[in-house]
Amino acid sequence: MIKISYFRRFFAISTVIATSAITTACSTTPNAFIVTPQLHLQTNTHYSGQHASVAVEDMRTAHHVLEIIKDDSAAHIVTSRTPLQTDIATAFSAGLKKSGLDVSPTSENQLRLVINQAKITVEQSLSKYASRSVIRLTAQFSGGEKTLTKTFNSTTTSNGILKADMAVLERDFNQQLSSLLTQVVQDPELQQFVQKNSVR
Repeated sequence: MIKISYFRRFFAISTVIATSAITTACSTTPNAFIVTPQLHLQTNTHYSGQHASVAVEDMRTAHHVLEIIKDDSAAHIVTSRTPLQTDIATAFSAGLKKSGLDVSPTSENQLRLVINQAKITVEQSLSKYASRSVIRLTAQFSGGEKTLTKTFNSTTTSNGILKADMAVLERDFNQQLSSLLTQVVQDPELQQFVQKNSVR
């Protein structure tokens, strides 16, 4: 009887410790989200001979990048470490320059990129998580009297056991954003429109 009582007590304590460890892990939330999109483009001449001013505008209704929804508490939101439009503008302009565009703030041609949506939603329970990341960007080029507007979308999902890993969420989001920005820069319709309708 003594041995059985000791075993039960040990099992109960071990269960409490294990549950406490899981709860603590799930309750840890990040303070900032690191956004570092990189466009791995080879130098090309798609926009060669053309010039335009480039602007990125954040039109999201809520400016957080990550929302963690838990069963037993209020949603936790996380913003990007630096303004999202700044991070995107840096990568977007670099990609355009690598593709031959002369980015000039005084140009009569205007290339505007609007951030419509860029958010990861994580549904977190004690034992598992499910995430959904949605990015929507709208590119608008105005040259002379003509304007082209085109929207680009990307949605990814993932799931796993225990807690969603912050580093993995950041990595996947940056890859998703980089891929979508690359699509914008390399879009054949946009390239042709810029070549045909730019003010010289």
